[in-house]
Amino acid sequence: MKKEKTGILVFFKPFLFSAAITTGIFIALQELHRLNNSNNFIIFSVIIGFIYLIEIYISYQNKSPRLELNLDLKDEINEFSEFIHKIVLPIALYIATVLFGKFNYNSAFLPFYLCFIFIIFFILFTNITYFFEHKLTQESKTHYVYDIIKFLIFFSISNVLINLFFIYPQYAILWGVLEGLLTFFIIILMVWRINLLGFKTIVLTWATALATSGVLLFLGSTEAFSINESTLILLFIFYFAVAIIHHYLMRSLSTKIVLEYLSVIALLMAVTYGIR
Repeated sequence: MKKEKTGILVFFKPFLFSAAITTGIFIALQELHRLNNSNNFIIFSVIIGFIYLIEIYISYQNKSPRLELNLDLKDEINEFSEFIHKIVLPIALYIATVLFGKFNYNSAFLPFYLCFIFIIFFILFTNITYFFEHKLTQESKTHYVYDIIKFLIFFSISNVLINLFFIYPQYAILWGVLEGLLTFFIIILMVWRINLLGFKTIVLTWATALATSGVLLFLGSTEAFSINESTLILLFIFYFAVAIIHHYLMRSLSTKIVLEYLSVIALLMAVTYGIR
């Protein structure tokens, strides 16, 4: 009976917390747009954000005795990496989601986006539960969620920056610089997670950051694409760059692979532009 109860709680608790966060984001957006109450929006957003920290604390209090967190970066668990992935990135995703919702409240895409965010937080909370319970096999099967979170942060913040570009074009250089920094830090985190961070990687990452920065400046200066289309273009470019860097580091990069990625991205961009 105890095992059955524990098994149910493994999924019930993540479901409850992820539902609370996504529902809270929606209510906060209602406060801002329908009731025009910026103060309540900020206060509610901050309070809902603490739900995540509460879940981390509860999971930590119930952690397995086999899990040793001793701040020794040379042992089996890199506490600094776990802190970045399990606390910093999810909080960044939460903030990015709130900001995305602020600029896209009237978009038909927002409900689907929030549903996807719910799923991602559910998987994230499940992964964290497995981590603190020291269930290594189950944790490794859900660890992919952190890469998805990085892509979501890039997508959401890029959308916010493009919106800001259209609202405040006089600060175009600032939005471009922020886009470049966003690209740089997310790719560095991706490469760092697989322990392949080196000088060549940093150079490639900076080149990608400059490219996305330049593309954002171009997209913000033209009326050929909508904000959402511009965001998708940036996401496709970012995905292509990450894929190429990954294959380069794994020594599997070839002309065939590059052409395959270019073909897929060209098709996606054509479909995206055609749907409009």
